[in-house]
Amino acid sequence: MSLRVTAWRSRSRSVMFSALGLVSLTSLLGVAASEKQGPPEFNRDVAPILFRQCSNCHRQGGAHPQLLSYSDVHRNLTRIAQVLTSGSMPPWKPMPGFGDFKGERILPAKEKETFLQWIGAGALEGPDTEKPELPRFSDDWEMGPPDLVVTMQKPFQVRSQGADIYECFALDLGLDADRPIAAYEVHPGNRSVLHHSIIFFRNNETGAGNGHAESEYECFGGPGFTPSGTLGGWSPGARAVAFPHGVVKVLRARTQLVMQNHYHPNGSAQEDRTSIGIYFSKTKPKGWAIGVPIVEQHIDIPPGNRDYKLSTAFTTPVDIQVFAIFPHMHWLGKEVKVVANLPDDQRVPLIWIKDWDFNWQGEYFYQKPIHLPKGTRIEMDVSFDNSSGNGRNPNHPPRRVIFGDQSTDEMAVCVMEVEIDNISDAVALQKAILLQPGVSGVEGPKSEIKQAVNR
Repeated sequence: MSLRVTAWRSRSRSVMFSALGLVSLTSLLGVAASEKQGPPEFNRDVAPILFRQCSNCHRQGGAHPQLLSYSDVHRNLTRIAQVLTSGSMPPWKPMPGFGDFKGERILPAKEKETFLQWIGAGALEGPDTEKPELPRFSDDWEMGPPDLVVTMQKPFQVRSQGADIYECFALDLGLDADRPIAAYEVHPGNRSVLHHSIIFFRNNETGAGNGHAESEYECFGGPGFTPSGTLGGWSPGARAVAFPHGVVKVLRARTQLVMQNHYHPNGSAQEDRTSIGIYFSKTKPKGWAIGVPIVEQHIDIPPGNRDYKLSTAFTTPVDIQVFAIFPHMHWLGKEVKVVANLPDDQRVPLIWIKDWDFNWQGEYFYQKPIHLPKGTRIEMDVSFDNSSGNGRNPNHPPRRVIFGDQSTDEMAVCVMEVEIDNISDAVALQKAILLQPGVSGVEGPKSEIKQAVNR
């Protein structure tokens, strides 16, 4: 679980647990450990939970605060109690029952209760002999050495204080021929300040390379140009991403990767130089990964509206296998729900986020791909809060907000990563995508797929 500094600052001011409050919380939870074992202790009861659930992010050089020792945790007891009780940590946004996703960051109720009981009972350390071995972390590539590694041209300087930073970095790949990507991994240069990354394709030959020409520039929302596709992204706790077996994304010759990084200043000046490792397919592809965007661009939110709702839908003209999903809104986003309405009227839940937070957006991979037959209507419902009561509202006082990729604009987009196993279906799907208002540039044109097939 990742405890963001902003969460500490804003929430700890409004909801801070005093010692008396913790005692009250303990009584509510019913701290009643068995007489034989006694009250919970850090080394015996809490450290195993911490090392399993939290240390992957909250380790040395990782997200603040570090949580690897009794003293680390004891210094942050009040904050930990607050975020555990509020449910803001671990940071997992999808609602249960709306998609079975890999890598769920959900703390079981029993483990949360143990943690809070330990705090309320005095936060005892316990004997060192009962402390589990510290977790070991490796900075090696999870899937072995990549076929291609691309790195930011120079270290990016992250200031010590101030607002979060959104910066784009154009990375040249040096490829003169199309290549099929089977997997990728992002290696953060500085986990203590890098909050998340999103990686776009920019192919200058297709007309999709409009916008920024420089190698580094400020950006928010979108990358400042029409992408020819997306590779994926990174967020705390993320691992290497392998597409379903035999499925590839086609990387066209002379394509750039544009990496949009979100940095959060942590109180001291830092620098970051993140790398991306790419693994190419060594065999003939069995299918192609295509991003299917569902877009609602008719956004016009009056100032003061607390629950501005919009709905849109996309009907797939071919059978698809959905293996990942990525919703996207900005600061006014409140809720997003995506449901697939099958031709037989069966409804398949894809994702539901009731408390949208731009800072914790991400791509979610399903445990198993979801089959959606031809004629399935994929419905997206979103809502926004443009009132002064929305603490994330960038406008004070609130003002009218329309569709756009600036921080003061809004967006309503959900990209599904789908598998297609033949060229004709891929072309039909792309045509349907392009018929949506606001969509002008999708990955995997027919020529790219044909070239990949012939390799």
